[in-house]
Amino acid sequence: MLQVSLVWAASAQAQSNSFFNRRKRIVIPFETYNNLIVVPVKINGSETLNFILDTGAGMTLLTDPKAIRFLQLPFVRTLNIGGMGEGESLLTSVSVNNEVFMGSSQARLHNILALEEDVLALSSYIGAPVHGILGCDFFHAFVVEINFMRKEICLYQPEHYKEPRKGVTYPLTLENQKPHTYIDLLVDGAPVTIKVLLDTGAGHALLLDANSIAPLQLPEKRLRMELGRGLSGIIKGHLGRVEGMRIGGSELDEVLTSFPDTNSVALAAYRNSGRQGNVGCEVLNRFKVTFNFPKRYVHFKPYRSRINKPFERDMSGLELRAIGEQFDRVVVSSVIPGSAADRAGLVPDDEIVLVDAMPAAAMKLSEIYKNFQRKSGRKVHLLVRRGDEFYMVPLQLRRLI
Repeated sequence: MLQVSLVWAASAQAQSNSFFNRRKRIVIPFETYNNLIVVPVKINGSETLNFILDTGAGMTLLTDPKAIRFLQLPFVRTLNIGGMGEGESLLTSVSVNNEVFMGSSQARLHNILALEEDVLALSSYIGAPVHGILGCDFFHAFVVEINFMRKEICLYQPEHYKEPRKGVTYPLTLENQKPHTYIDLLVDGAPVTIKVLLDTGAGHALLLDANSIAPLQLPEKRLRMELGRGLSGIIKGHLGRVEGMRIGGSELDEVLTSFPDTNSVALAAYRNSGRQGNVGCEVLNRFKVTFNFPKRYVHFKPYRSRINKPFERDMSGLELRAIGEQFDRVVVSSVIPGSAADRAGLVPDDEIVLVDAMPAAAMKLSEIYKNFQRKSGRKVHLLVRRGDEFYMVPLQLRRLI
């Protein structure tokens, strides 16, 4: 699966955040797609839009050109932003003094960046309409509790939040409006403390700048692959496993880890800030995570049913995308050489019609990927369309990493 993690910096103005009707807290349901949190958002009284909640983004970003035209925001200037990937930075338009609503929470005087082109193709990536990214600056006045089990976000007025009794608390720093903390990485059995970004806009488990962590070497067993897509294009590097990590009072073993190429834009930004990696939702969703931004701490409470779940990548070797007006057609975007899909003869632009007799159009992309994660050696039967022809393809899953 691709991973989205955005990196940019921009000056921010003071905004006003509040709840309607003087509520002490509000609860906002969310959906998850490929480990990403999608929340309902309204801008300046618009109809409901779908935004990815991204603590790795300092500001709110509109990515869908249709939504940008519909909203007719007043733009005051342009701004160059950069992100993970190998291309050049992008020119965006800046709109100020906006009202942004998520449930009964409201941010006034809110800055919004708008992309002229949908370079991230988020809707195609998750298989559902996505119009933008809700940055971390929206939440700084609140205590934000993310309950991954219930798929709910609770926003608290700080004065009404009760400190948790169970779990583990870490100090939090905000750098370029994004939350950072320190965790322990296990290298040859010994803990190595590293600085990380807590990034809900990343679907992966862990991403590391190996060159900035002295005892760490790239794993011997690793895959050369496209790790994801950022604002500046494709993120290339290796996927492997680290021995383990300690976070939230828990020790996680054999964590799948992305190692971007040393010349990537992302790692240049990391080195400028002293950051050595980021923790994505494949780790975060094993906890109830509470960001207390006013008091500058983050609290982790592990879910017993999830905390010891092994980290697995899909065993097909397929990268998929959704196309069509309703994003209900699933096509192959790439195939990892030597993988199960490669051996079965699948190629880019093949359309997946059925997965074990289940219509792909009725499944989330994340559900299809889960079918490819179940067990090495298991067979998944696909009905594939190539041009005007249909083929039955028995796909024998094989663990790649």
